[in-house]
Amino acid sequence: KPAPKRKSGGAPSAPPAKKPKSAERPAKGAAKKSPAPPAASRAAPTRLATSLSSDIELLETVYAAAQQLGAGRPPCEREVPGNDVSHLVVAGEAPKRTLKLLFAVARGIPVVSAEWVLRSLEAHRWLPTSRFTAFSPPPRPGAQLAGHKFIVVAGGKISAERTKELVLAAGGELVRYSAGCAHVLGSTYAPDGCAPLSEEDLFTHVLGTAKAPLRKLSNAAAPPRESEAPAADSESEEY
Repeated sequence: KPAPKRKSGGAPSAPPAKKPKSAERPAKGAAKKSPAPPAASRAAPTRLATSLSSDIELLETVYAAAQQLGAGRPPCEREVPGNDVSHLVVAGEAPKRTLKLLFAVARGIPVVSAEWVLRSLEAHRWLPTSRFTAFSPPPRPGAQLAGHKFIVVAGGKISAERTKELVLAAGGELVRYSAGCAHVLGSTYAPDGCAPLSEEDLFTHVLGTAKAPLRKLSNAAAPPRESEAPAADSESEEY
């Protein structure tokens, strides 16, 4: 067959020009673009607290990894984590029973292992915390002591003021001697209708590890007036 005739005045279309290889590759010695920061995740913390003071190297590694991932506000370095803390990071499973752990559990703050931060850095995003839980929360975090009244006479391992904060954080109610039907902390003396409670028992009820629930007290008799109450012992040093 004869070849098709070209239209008069038309020129054959030129193929698209290829980009030179020099345009595709960055020039030698040019600065590389830094990787984009990880996208925000639902698992991302708003503020971390740590209980890693016994392992400074791990503490610094966790801080650096959290900063690279983006951890909201700077880590909380207070002795007691506040309500603005979203996660408490500990070394691993079976964490030490520190003041930070007690208050984190009392306030319903998830307690996770440092592995959560390190594995999240490897994944370039915050991973869900379910696989990294270091301490299982009690059934009702923030309400472990709800419905119970407490009289704090003195401190023990933690000061009286910290004990009061812990009771309130776990949903308990602070009362004076005139109230009655209360658990007495820091004294073996308890007026009628009240009962002494050891600091150790308080801790186990806050952590949800007590063998039996905290018993309800009945108002059997009126307790002594505040002026008749025994003098408070001196507070112990905080730890």
